[in-house]
Amino acid sequence: MRALFLSLLLHATAWATPLPADRPFVPSASVAGEAGPLQAWVNPALPGFDPDPRYGAVLAFDTLGRRSIGASAGMGGLSVGLANLVHAPGQERWVAHYASSAQLPGRLSFGTSVNWHLVGGSGNHLAIDAGLAWRPRSWIGFAGAVRSIGAPDPTGTIPTSGVVGAVIRPLDDALLIGLDGELYGGARPTRLARATVRARPVEGLYLRGYADTELSFGAGFEVYFGGAGGGVHASAGRHAPLGALMIGTDEPGESLAGLPPPVQVLDLRRDLPYTARDGLLSGPQPGWLDTLGRLKKARERGSARAVLLRLGGASISWARRQELRRELLALRAEGVPVIAWLDGSVGTGDVWVASAADRIIAHPAADIGLIGPTRKLTYLRGLFDRLGVRFEVVRRGDYKSAVEPLTRDSPSGPTLEQEGALLDDLHAQLVADLAEGRGESKGSVHRWLEGPWTAEEALDLKIVDALVWPDEVDDFVEAMLERTAPSRNLQRLPSPRSGWASQRQIAVIVVDGMIMPGASQPGLIGPRVTGGATIARMIRRAAEDPDVAAVVLRVDSPGGSLYASEEIWRATTQLREEGKPLVVSLGGVAASGGYFIATAADAIWAEPTTITGSIGIFLQKPDLSEGLAQLGLTFAELNRGGGARLDPTRPLTPIERARYEEIVGAGYTRFKDRVAQGRGLTDLEVEAAAGGRVWSGRDAHAGGLVDHLGGFNDAVADAKARAELSDKAQVRIVRAGSSPALDRLAPLIYDGVQTVRERGAKNELPEALKPLVHDLATWILVGSEGLWMLAPFDPEVR
Repeated sequence: MRALFLSLLLHATAWATPLPADRPFVPSASVAGEAGPLQAWVNPALPGFDPDPRYGAVLAFDTLGRRSIGASAGMGGLSVGLANLVHAPGQERWVAHYASSAQLPGRLSFGTSVNWHLVGGSGNHLAIDAGLAWRPRSWIGFAGAVRSIGAPDPTGTIPTSGVVGAVIRPLDDALLIGLDGELYGGARPTRLARATVRARPVEGLYLRGYADTELSFGAGFEVYFGGAGGGVHASAGRHAPLGALMIGTDEPGESLAGLPPPVQVLDLRRDLPYTARDGLLSGPQPGWLDTLGRLKKARERGSARAVLLRLGGASISWARRQELRRELLALRAEGVPVIAWLDGSVGTGDVWVASAADRIIAHPAADIGLIGPTRKLTYLRGLFDRLGVRFEVVRRGDYKSAVEPLTRDSPSGPTLEQEGALLDDLHAQLVADLAEGRGESKGSVHRWLEGPWTAEEALDLKIVDALVWPDEVDDFVEAMLERTAPSRNLQRLPSPRSGWASQRQIAVIVVDGMIMPGASQPGLIGPRVTGGATIARMIRRAAEDPDVAAVVLRVDSPGGSLYASEEIWRATTQLREEGKPLVVSLGGVAASGGYFIATAADAIWAEPTTITGSIGIFLQKPDLSEGLAQLGLTFAELNRGGGARLDPTRPLTPIERARYEEIVGAGYTRFKDRVAQGRGLTDLEVEAAAGGRVWSGRDAHAGGLVDHLGGFNDAVADAKARAELSDKAQVRIVRAGSSPALDRLAPLIYDGVQTVRERGAKNELPEALKPLVHDLATWILVGSEGLWMLAPFDPEVR
């Protein structure tokens, strides 16, 4: 049967399209619409529209002994390939190919390819292809390419050629129709017109065909399973019959057989950064925001048979855990089972997330550290007294307690009040969610919070449903589902992106860590630092980019420099002046300067457990005079004219203090004015929420500081609606980086340092000392000058 098929394939007609002499034969390809792995050979501009990884090969041959073998692989606009071509008996050449392309504004893509022709002897030469493609709408595209330009082929076999074409997609991915016109140079210029079609009647099956003015025609089909597959193609007409065999990839996950959805596994036993990072030799490693998006897609597309969540040991804020719980509950509402497995050292937050699952299982040797929420406040006054250092503070807001660690040895009354309110709010939410999720009474949950517990005790108390060893987890899941189901890492599952999707997108910009002047820093040692100049530049670029329809600003910051916060605030107002919506999503902490930069938004979203507010301002200065005097150091100060100085070698004079009181007061008034104008509140309403007091997201919503309660995905949906985009519109998480090479190298360095930090934190640094180290590192960053808007240091509840 196979011999009969090949015989019909090769001998059915007398003529067919000749094999190209300078590149592999790509069957029924359109210069404006080819989407296969060998698209860069057709037009080097096309990979710029296709960020997904591709690889493939094609073998073509005719009855005259000519053949064409080509292979290509690439992703993200880059492609490499190799071809072996026999144009006539005894005329063989190798062609090595490198293509690079990039999207430009206005849905344009430009690309070039360098082709090294190895013929032997003096016939070796270098040729260049260049292409341009334009897709003004999702249903139509235009393109052109110039091939084999540069040094002429010494053998005279390959003339320079050009091709232009157009393609339409009347049924989206189901049908693509193209029309190309080609002109070949050389001694006898040749013109050729070709019509192509590519149909997709069902997922995973493609039908190709073409006809041209040389009276040649051809047809074939391709079949894909799990995104990989192959096909055959036959051509006939004026020239020798031609057959082709193809293997390679198509859209990630494309499958004819309708494979059952896998169990998607999400491992949260290690901290996830907010944004994706590129490995040096691998693709992007999804971050926290990507993971939330993938869970949403799994729910909407029905691509998860179940979700298995592995928890234990990660340091994730309560608000981030809450938005994860929301996604898990949404999956369950769509009928997707959720199983949570607790492993290693399990904290209260891990059990809280797990309570959103259908079943909770635990490692038999796990430590279930289920205890009530706790805040550890660190005070450094006694330490600095021993060093002869005194801090002078000018502040506005009785609740502005960020400076208290330097000036007190115990919490003030306002601090106890606001900290107690936060703990009461979180405790109430925790008890209610655990009781509802586990179907137990609140009295039982209060008993649970008297841990820690062994795994056996947790099972007896019905905190967990079963104890399961790691090698038994898959069996437990299959027994629960009553069927065998493959498991896949959620963060490594393919996430196809159409090259025809509208470029109008939502840009996500992340403010993570203290806000400081200048450029962002990774925070390898000490707190993370977000540079005001970096974020302002990113927002302005989004305002200028015609493809950005709206911006989501994700804020997880306790604040920082007033100057840097003002830089970011100014950029947000310029974005809105350009008519682009700005939606803010508040993370674990978005207080003081972290809230200040959100005030100009169209809408602010926060989780009920978000820590926000802290509308206040302070100035602090160390007075080292006593300690320096003990060392025998004295100073004489000479100056001309007046003015207040922040001199660490002496105390403030009454005149200097009075001046700084005026400056701090003016900054505080400006902060409150920003809140009133941005949130539409009266002066009395702002005054009631100000004073430096921190609020839970739930209380902030009640007080008008926050517009909606919800997580990151809710903020993205809000931004899409305000920009009048479809729910399928792209979401691009903007990352600060100096170059692609450094972006790829930096994660390797960061991961190594992060691993050291995690090991040190878990194995060497006592838990009680962590807030002290964090606070000391924070004060080193703050320094001694400038106005600051900071919430209490290390405001996380443990």
